[in-house]
Amino acid sequence: MKIHYHGRTTFEGQAEQPQIMLTNRAGGYLLFSPTPRSRYEGVYFHHNNTLFKTIAQLEHSVPVKSIKHSITTVTRKYEAFTETFFMPPHNNGFVYALSKERTFNLILDCKESYDDREYGRYYNILQEENCLLIHAKKRNDYRDNNTTGGEYDVFIAVQAPHLSFKPVKEWVRHEYDIDAERHAGPTQRYVYKAVTLRATTLSFGYGSSKEQAIREAKHIFKNSSTLQREQQQQLFSPPVLRNTLHEYAITCAAQALQGLQCGDYLFAGLPWFFQSWARDTMISLKALLLLNEKEWCRQRLFDTIALLGGDACPGQLRTHPGTTLCTADGAGWLFTRIRDFLTLVKEGPYHFTRDDKLALTHTVEHYLNELKNTRYDGLIRNDKDQTWMDTSYRGDVRDGYRIEIQALALSTMKLYTQLSGKKCDYEKELYTNTRTLFNNGYLYDGKDDPTIRPNAFIAAYVYPYLLSQEEWESCFDTILPRLWLTWGGLSSIDKEHRLFTDTYTGETLQSYHRGDSWYWINNLVAIVLGRTNKKKYKKYIDKIAQASSQEILKGAIGHHAEVSSAKKQSSKGCVSQAWSAAMYLELMQFLHPRLFTQDE
Repeated sequence: MKIHYHGRTTFEGQAEQPQIMLTNRAGGYLLFSPTPRSRYEGVYFHHNNTLFKTIAQLEHSVPVKSIKHSITTVTRKYEAFTETFFMPPHNNGFVYALSKERTFNLILDCKESYDDREYGRYYNILQEENCLLIHAKKRNDYRDNNTTGGEYDVFIAVQAPHLSFKPVKEWVRHEYDIDAERHAGPTQRYVYKAVTLRATTLSFGYGSSKEQAIREAKHIFKNSSTLQREQQQQLFSPPVLRNTLHEYAITCAAQALQGLQCGDYLFAGLPWFFQSWARDTMISLKALLLLNEKEWCRQRLFDTIALLGGDACPGQLRTHPGTTLCTADGAGWLFTRIRDFLTLVKEGPYHFTRDDKLALTHTVEHYLNELKNTRYDGLIRNDKDQTWMDTSYRGDVRDGYRIEIQALALSTMKLYTQLSGKKCDYEKELYTNTRTLFNNGYLYDGKDDPTIRPNAFIAAYVYPYLLSQEEWESCFDTILPRLWLTWGGLSSIDKEHRLFTDTYTGETLQSYHRGDSWYWINNLVAIVLGRTNKKKYKKYIDKIAQASSQEILKGAIGHHAEVSSAKKQSSKGCVSQAWSAAMYLELMQFLHPRLFTQDE
């Protein structure tokens, strides 16, 4: 399908089965394929720490011909008309504008995002305050296998001048090929064709009460032009670049990343990772800092410090408040990002004060002591599924002494020295022992584990002092051919490894960390190669930058997906992933050094 990209410059491209996606910077999103392909598509809003689905489809009887993507609005062109979507920030609703009056079906699937129960769903179609109002109710029903999902109500209001509608009240079946490909059932579901609408421009509002839904619909309809103008003014606009693909993709990535912010949280990804995970947030935080989100980033650092160690996770970091689930690498990323904050924010209202630095010194010192007492025996030990590669398959669990865990600990020790002027008492020993993982010209993935994975690049990113430049080049020259994918990415495991899987397998996890190419890692690799020897590794850097830029414009248009199959570049997993967009922005900053300016 042809895609028209409209920013400061305009150009065209092609995409297979593209999705359109908009977010409201308050946890809600709109995601549509030309025809429904996943139960996670539709229109969602955030309420009580979860997402609620409202609309499943705005159904026309003719196929989409092309798409015009303008970053804050998306237009789909049909044979005889167009439809345009706009989702204003911090509002639970959107504008839907047709180029001429049309009749179309409003198909609903009101539910909590993860609630796939079929029974006990009821819809009432009403008119109130010159709005079409639909009251959806989910009630427990003995016929459902799972009756523990709770009961709730969702309201949808539709506002339009001279709104005409006709109730249909028909259940229809949608089949979801994306969910089937992911082995993530159910792969079909009955949804509710509520009404046929006839209009040109409408606003939809939704919420947990009818008052909220009506208020949102009316406010959005009345203020649509102002809201669009304000959002356009708030877009990050990079300087004019020779590479127009980079320029457009940078603006999209910034918009997508900020669109995953939900108050004090950053969603790991949409549509199904709408949780805030400490590791993902910390990895993504530098890019948000580059986007001048200083106050937000500063507060997230202190919030994440509160997740450190203790009885639940000694020497580690909890993934989020209220859990005992631990990550072995999250703390290291936290302290690495504190180092970045100290570098990028040296003055102004959000810089770390003397008291802040004193408190941070005590925090880092306490953490390093706890790490030594609970996880250190010459190297730092992690349990299974505690690194970013957190899935198990056929005995591959990555427990033991992993290369990036050692490098993150050394990065933390560097922060301690920066804050206190003193050396950590076991830094020299850890450094020496970590260097023993450099064998046969490259860094092993872990102690006694010569498996080739891209985690050596993480080590180089967070602690480049581990090896000399000559040793790093030896390492990369050895592992790159074993991981490199000709389309411009890296496999998550040696292509000759017995567990390597070249095609995305979804929730079976076979390919997830054993073949799938992770966009955040690809972008990080390009940064590391550039820092090491930009001229020598230019072809790899350029190929990664090109592939990542094109991906943003081809999957869910304007968003950076989680992973790709190794065999052929694709948008798989979550279609909008925070750390993918974040590390892409870091890569672009490396390639275009004047990209971001820091205004105090």
